[in-house]
Amino acid sequence: MARSSEQERSAARTYRQTGDEDEITTVEVGISSMMPGEVEACVMWPDRLLRGDVVPANMTASMPVLDALEYAEIVRARYGFPEVVILVQHEDLWREEWGQLLGIDESELLA
Repeated sequence: MARSSEQERSAARTYRQTGDEDEITTVEVGISSMMPGEVEACVMWPDRLLRGDVVPANMTASMPVLDALEYAEIVRARYGFPEVVILVQHEDLWREEWGQLLGIDESELLA
């Protein structure tokens, strides 16, 4: 099965997993499953000061994970956030075609 160019772009990315639901400097993609076999995501970001104007915090509606990852990258670039991080309900929900997911940094758990 041929991979779409969207899947190839996403698979080339590396994301950091977070255990903190209140990341204050990043764009977060929350990935969850409410029903077996259904995985969806939403994109969240905090207030951000950009060129003297406040970009208000926001959270999107649920969407397919690839769409959420792409949208998160757009938000990151547009508003100058340093990175996109992943908050995943269960690690086994992550799929390789979305990119590489780095585990939660032990120091983050102690903070």
